[in-house]
Amino acid sequence: MIARLLLFGLLLGAAPAAHAYSVDGGNVIVRPVLGVSINALRLEAATRKSAPGGLLTGLDLDFSINGPLNLSAFVRPVVFVGFVDVQVGLGGKYRVTGLGTPFVPYASAMVTAAGATQLRWVTMPHANVGARAALGVDYFVMKDLAVGAEAATEASALLYPMLYPEVTVEALVGVSYRFDLY
Repeated sequence: MIARLLLFGLLLGAAPAAHAYSVDGGNVIVRPVLGVSINALRLEAATRKSAPGGLLTGLDLDFSINGPLNLSAFVRPVVFVGFVDVQVGLGGKYRVTGLGTPFVPYASAMVTAAGATQLRWVTMPHANVGARAALGVDYFVMKDLAVGAEAATEASALLYPMLYPEVTVEALVGVSYRFDLY
């Protein structure tokens, strides 16, 4: 038992400082994501040619302005049997930096747009614009590599084939890599 405690103490002492696991101004963070997207509120009569949810995949890109404040963008196809829904988003993210731990929580707000089609024949069963809010956390396993999880909700307006409100909830995980621009 004492040997294990000594080994743990040596490993802990040899580990880099926790402040190295953070986001600084000029960092670019690239994050492939995977998760689930569920349409919690939708007009079945207008969207019966589209999926009620699906497997969310995609790529997120963050540019850190000053550490905590980030510009964010994403492209996320949501795939369901016979359907694909492509979402794009642009907005901001606030990261809680300086905690002295490898955990970096964040909140984000984005403007989104989406279009869905059936895979058998390319049509546009629906198109949306909306706003997305998310909460998440990244855990830096190395100085420039983090794993994270995020939960989000999106309120949007179905624009085509008719005007109607929709609400989507999402849960996703991702692996982030941090690059320094300057």
